[in-house]
Amino acid sequence: MTIALPTGWHGRVYRISPQHAITLQAATVPLPAPGEDQSRIAARMKPADTYVVIDDIGPPPPGLGREPVWHLDPKLPLTISDADVEGAWKGGFPSGTALAVVINETALMIRIRFGSHPGEGEIDTVNALLATLSVAPLPT
Repeated sequence: MTIALPTGWHGRVYRISPQHAITLQAATVPLPAPGEDQSRIAARMKPADTYVVIDDIGPPPPGLGREPVWHLDPKLPLTISDADVEGAWKGGFPSGTALAVVINETALMIRIRFGSHPGEGEIDTVNALLATLSVAPLPT
């Protein structure tokens, strides 16, 4: 899983342990240590800030996709719109949205949080970021 960060963004990909998802974090503010409570990021965010978390949970479990929340092989690039953004979110985030998708046989939980209800510029930046997301299955 890779993504191109906009200038000034902070990011990393990590895995706490083999039992945990591979996690990609990208934000306009410094990131807390891997595994730390996300509320630390919410406390640092100003109204125009954005925080994106993508968890690669691996091959989709049997039956995944029967739930309406999951999108199997969605149209790429992934995008969000103003209508997708809701508030408030767990962890102290004023607004955000989530996507649950399966791309290249990989199930991804994508969470996008904002420091306030985003303007068109913040949504465009997130969509440009998502357009650079590359997901490849792990070699077997």
